[in-house]
Amino acid sequence: MICLLSLSANADCYTNYEIKFAIETTDGNISIGYANVSLCIFDIDSIKNEKYVKERLILNSQNTIWSQNQKKDDFWYFQDRMEYEYKIWEEYEEKNTLYYLLNTKNIPITDIRTIKIESIIGKSAFMQISNDLQLNDTVWMKKEPIKRIGVGAYLCGHNIFVHVNSKEIDNIAKEIESKQKELDKIDINRENGDVLDDEIWEIVKELIKLSGQKVVIVSECSD
Repeated sequence: MICLLSLSANADCYTNYEIKFAIETTDGNISIGYANVSLCIFDIDSIKNEKYVKERLILNSQNTIWSQNQKKDDFWYFQDRMEYEYKIWEEYEEKNTLYYLLNTKNIPITDIRTIKIESIIGKSAFMQISNDLQLNDTVWMKKEPIKRIGVGAYLCGHNIFVHVNSKEIDNIAKEIESKQKELDKIDINRENGDVLDDEIWEIVKELIKLSGQKVVIVSECSD
């Protein structure tokens, strides 16, 4: 049975679908996979049409740059999906959920018999987890963060959730907070907005470069 979650009847191309599917190969083996697909190329009303689902997911794979060795006659997908629940502010009761896909795999398209959707979740196309995560991070990600940091300028904003005490993180956090205070005094507009977004991103990237740190960076950029 297909599970439909968090889908809006008025969804537009600013929606992405988080899809879990089962791949049956010509030799009868079944594998579970995950993909993030734009509503622009996937019609939710055709979800039960197996031919359509197979064609659209393969098209999504071909339109995504997975690696330099990617072949157009292969179907690429993610083997694992992690879930992160968070509150932007501690006093909020309701939590948001984002998904992080990892561990890619590819198989020849000619080996695929069917691809059947098991669940599909509608999410904003503007939001994503920006830093790299691993499956073993799931343990600490389920715990409440010890600190939340928010920063944004023009079209982009970042919410940083810190799950560990660290001098390295604290130093970057102070830099981010100082930058936000500076931005609060500036008239941000179309002329300077992109530059300021880039400046913030350069600081946030310092967190991403830290290895083994228990941090989740949720970024949101509009167009």
